[in-house]
Amino acid sequence: MEYYDGIKTSVSYQIVSQIKYIRTMKQAILITAYKDLDFLEKIVNFFDDDFSFFIHIDKKCKENTTGLSQLKNVYLFSKYHIEWGGSNHLMATLLLMREAYRRNEYAYFHLITGSDFP
Repeated sequence: MEYYDGIKTSVSYQIVSQIKYIRTMKQAILITAYKDLDFLEKIVNFFDDDFSFFIHIDKKCKENTTGLSQLKNVYLFSKYHIEWGGSNHLMATLLLMREAYRRNEYAYFHLITGSDFP
């Protein structure tokens, strides 16, 4: 047993407290995508308001981004032409990291692609 403010606390209580704390922390999901923006909307709508989305859409993408841009907690970028295995993919990822980090709101950062469903 450990003591918290003079009260004995069990390990299970401490774990539950930590889980509640983690659930209230804001999280940033960083996504690089090049197509199927409707699927991206499904990903965004899957999560609650504790999550924000930083999405880089390949500059070559011709799909309409209006639906995504109107969603809450979504930040869209389209700065780079992405080639598979190219350095611009890294540059897009670093852009998303920089943008999310500079807001100083997030405890966790998750990096996925536009074709992943968590």
